[in-house]
Amino acid sequence: MARIVVPVVGGSYKHDTLPFDAQETVNLFPERGGRQSKSTAILRRTPGLSLFATISTQTGPVRGMYTTSGDRFFVVRGTQLYEFNVAGTETIRGTINSGTDRVQMTDNGLELGIADGTNIWSYALSTNTLSEVTDTDAPDTTPSLEFIDGYIFGFDPDASQIGSFAHSDLNDLTTWNSIDVYTAESSPDKIVALKALNGQLWLFGSKGYEVWYNAGGDNVSSATWARVPGTFTQIGCAAANSVAVIRGHIFWLGSSKDGANIVWVSDGYNARRISTRALESTISGYDSIDAAWGFTYEYLGHHFYVLTFQEGNDTFVYDITENEWHNWRYRNPTTGEQGRHRAVNHAYFERKNLVGDYTNGNIYELSQTTYTDNGDPIVWERYFSHFENVKQRISWYMLQLDMLTGSALLDTASYPDGVSVNSLTRSAGTVTVVTASAHGFTTGDEITISGATPDNYNGNHTITVSNSVTFTFITTNPVPAVGAITTAVGDATVTGVNTTFSSDPNIVVGTQINWVDDSSINKFGDVLSITSDTELELTTNASSVATGAAFTYNNLVTATGTITASDQSTQGSDPLVQLRWSDDGGRTYGKWHEMSVGLRGKYDIRVIKRMLGQSRGRVYHVRSSEPIAMSLQDSCVADIEASDD
Repeated sequence: MARIVVPVVGGSYKHDTLPFDAQETVNLFPERGGRQSKSTAILRRTPGLSLFATISTQTGPVRGMYTTSGDRFFVVRGTQLYEFNVAGTETIRGTINSGTDRVQMTDNGLELGIADGTNIWSYALSTNTLSEVTDTDAPDTTPSLEFIDGYIFGFDPDASQIGSFAHSDLNDLTTWNSIDVYTAESSPDKIVALKALNGQLWLFGSKGYEVWYNAGGDNVSSATWARVPGTFTQIGCAAANSVAVIRGHIFWLGSSKDGANIVWVSDGYNARRISTRALESTISGYDSIDAAWGFTYEYLGHHFYVLTFQEGNDTFVYDITENEWHNWRYRNPTTGEQGRHRAVNHAYFERKNLVGDYTNGNIYELSQTTYTDNGDPIVWERYFSHFENVKQRISWYMLQLDMLTGSALLDTASYPDGVSVNSLTRSAGTVTVVTASAHGFTTGDEITISGATPDNYNGNHTITVSNSVTFTFITTNPVPAVGAITTAVGDATVTGVNTTFSSDPNIVVGTQINWVDDSSINKFGDVLSITSDTELELTTNASSVATGAAFTYNNLVTATGTITASDQSTQGSDPLVQLRWSDDGGRTYGKWHEMSVGLRGKYDIRVIKRMLGQSRGRVYHVRSSEPIAMSLQDSCVADIEASDD
C-alpha cells in the first residue's frame, strides 16, 4: 500500500471529449500559496450576495450602475435614474427612455452621462437635474459613453459613415460639434464598442480594433485625436456588452473574419487569448453570443473578469491574478437547477462591491462573509482532474480531503436535548427566560422555545445571555401587553364584573394577567381573565371598585416550556461535504457519500472516506452547500494499492 497526493486545486477545463479532462470548479476559485504555505494552493469560496437595497419602483433588471469620480452612486432600472447613499436609501433623480436593455454611464466631474441606445442624457451633478442631450451633432444612439481628458466619446452604430465616432466639447456633455467627428478606417466595419484605457480610446469593430490618442490639435489646423500607429489588429468584438476594463487591461469576447468564440485580453496594444479550448468549445455550442455581458471586479487581491452568456445560461469567471477560469453559478431553490449568476453589472461604492440583479431590482453586495445568495444556498463543487497510474488497477483504501474544519455555526454537542423553563417574564419588548438548570448557551445563539403559554413566546429567538440560567430575547409581538383598563361599573363586589377594553389588540382570550391598581400596588392573587375579544373578567379580593377606577395590567410572569438549540436542524450546524466518483472518465458518477467537516471548534477532525473500491482511472467530485466558511487545500492524500491485472 502506498500513500499518494491527489491533486485537488485547479480551474475549470471540462472538455467535450471525455475522459480527456473533466475538471470543473464551481463557486470556488484557486489561489496559490506562499513559499512556505502548508500546501501549494487552495480553493476559496466565491463571494455570497448580501442585499444592499431593493429598488422600490419600476420593473425588470438593473440596467446599469455607476460610481462617479466624486463617489456618488447611480443606478438605472426601467425608466428611472436613482441615486443611493451608503445606507442603501434611494432617491429618484429623473426619467429616461423606456426599455430593459443595458445602459452605460460615465462622468466628467460635472455631469453624469447616460447612454440608453436611443438618447444621451446629462445629469448635472451640482444641481441634480436630468436632461436629454438635444444637440443635433451628438451621436444619440450610442450604446456607450467614455471619458478621456475632459471629452466624452460616443458613436452611432448605424452611421452612414462606417466607423465614425465623435466627442463632446471639453467638459460639456450637452454640446457637440460636427468638426469633432473621426473615422476608424483601418477596417471597413461598424464600430461595436469603445472603451477608455490609460488615457487612450480603444475602438472595436466586428472584425478588428484600433487605438486612438489625444494628439493635442484643435481639429482646424491639426487633429485633436489621432490613431496610434501600428495598433490596428484583426480581432474584433462579438458582443458589445462583453467589453470591460480592470487594472490596465481590456477584456472582450472576440470575433474576426475567420470566426469567433475566443476571449481576449489586451497586452499592451496586442491581444492575448485567455479562453481555453474547453471554454471555446462550450461557447461554440451556443446559438447566439452577441448578447453576452461582462464586467470586472476586485476581490481579496484577485482581479476577475465575469462573462455571462444568456443563451447558454452560464457564467464564466477569469482570474487574471491566477490565470485560471472558474464557473460562477446560482442555484434555483425551486427547481434545484444551477445556471448563470444573478449579477449583471458592477460598481464599487464606499468600499463595497455592488452588483445588480438581471431579473429584478435587487442590488447586492459581494460579501466575503455571506455564504448564501441573498438567502438561497450556494452549492460549490470541484470535479478533480482524471487520475490513473499507467493503466494499473487501483484499490482505493482511503481518501482524505484537506479542508477548513471547525467553522460550524453552532457546536450542538454541548447542548442537551432540552432545557426546562422556570419562568418567562416580559418588560416592554424584552423577554427574560430563567431555566431550571444551566442552559449552556452563548450570546448570539439561536434557540427554539416550545410548549410555552401563551404560544407567542414559542419559536426561534436570537438570545443575549445574562448568566448560566438566564438569558433574554426581543419580541415584536408581546402577549399579554402592558396597558390600562378603566372599570365601567359602580361600587359593587368586583368578582365577576365585566368591563370593556380596547387598548391592545394583541391580548388573547384565555390568558390571565396580574394587575395593579392606580396606586401601583400589586394585587397578587387577583387576576384579569380575558373572556372575549372586547371583554375581560376581573376577579379580586377587593370588596368594591369605584366607577372609572383605573387598573394597569402587566405581562404574564410565568410560563412552562422547553428550550432546544434550533440550529441543531439547520444547515451549517453540523456541516457535511458530499463525495462521489466516476470510474469511466467523468461520463457517469456513483452515489453520494457524506463526510463531516466537524462541529464548531473541532479543528482536528479528518474529512475522510474509507474503502472506495477499485478502478483503473478515477474522477472525484466533491460538493457542499453549507453556509459556512469552507476551503479545499491542494494536499489531499489517498492510500492505494496498484496491480497489473
